[in-house]
Amino acid sequence: MAGCTIDPTENNFYVRIVNDTGRPVLIEDCGGNHCEKRSNPRRLRPGATTGPFNFASVGVANPVAVVAIGGRVLGCLPLLFHRVVPGERVRVSTAQSC
Repeated sequence: MAGCTIDPTENNFYVRIVNDTGRPVLIEDCGGNHCEKRSNPRRLRPGATTGPFNFASVGVANPVAVVAIGGRVLGCLPLLFHRVVPGERVRVSTAQSC
């Protein structure tokens, strides 16, 4: 169709991660099938929320790892959404197995 354009970013948005636990954690971007490659660690103290910089896209998992300050992976947040939810807050306590 002439004149019709699709914005490839219309299904992308940013979410915030809330540390609803009683201990500080690191939030790290994941790479690989089971978050075996991690990068960009951001410290998140209890009760704190990340800025809106965790990327999400409808239908595509964009996982982040939740890591103890000592380095042990506590779990992963898949950041998988089936609709655009700008400003969504994801709780650290909902981390799943990587």
